[in-house]
Amino acid sequence: MADAYQIWLKEVKDALRSINMPMEDWQGVWPFAFSAQYKAGTKPDDAALKANRYWRHEQNKSLKQDCCLTLDCWLPRGHQGECQSCSIDGREEPRLMSSLEEAARHLLDSISESPNFNPNKLARVAGQFITPNGNKVHPVQMNGRTVYVTIPED
Repeated sequence: MADAYQIWLKEVKDALRSINMPMEDWQGVWPFAFSAQYKAGTKPDDAALKANRYWRHEQNKSLKQDCCLTLDCWLPRGHQGECQSCSIDGREEPRLMSSLEEAARHLLDSISESPNFNPNKLARVAGQFITPNGNKVHPVQMNGRTVYVTIPED
C-alpha cells in the first residue's frame, strides 16, 4: 500500500496535469520543494498552484522577462493588473523594489544586450561619473558586477 506522501504527491501530479504542467517536464529544470509543502500540510491543489507559480517565475527569470515591480511576482514583465506573489496563502506581501533597484535591473539588462556600453568612457568630475552625453551616473554593485545607474533628480 502506498504511503500518505505518495498518495498526496499523486494528487499534486494530477492537479498539475489538469493545468497542462506535467511535473515531469518542470521538476527536473527548476526543482520545487514538494516534500516541504507536504510536511507543512499544504493541500495537493494548493501545492500544485504554488509549483505552477514558482515554475512560471523561474521561467520568466531565465528569459529575463520577470516582473520588475516586485521581487516575488510570478507574472511576466509588463503584465497588466496587480503583481501576484508566488505565495498563495496571502501571508507574504510582495515587496516593492526601490527605484534604485529597478533602475539597476533595467540597466543591467540593457548592458548585457548592448555591447556598445563602455564604462571606461565615463568621466569623473567632482566625485561624480559623467557619460559622454552628459548624464550623471552612479556605480552600483549588482550580481558581482558594477553597473552604472542614472538617478533622477527631483
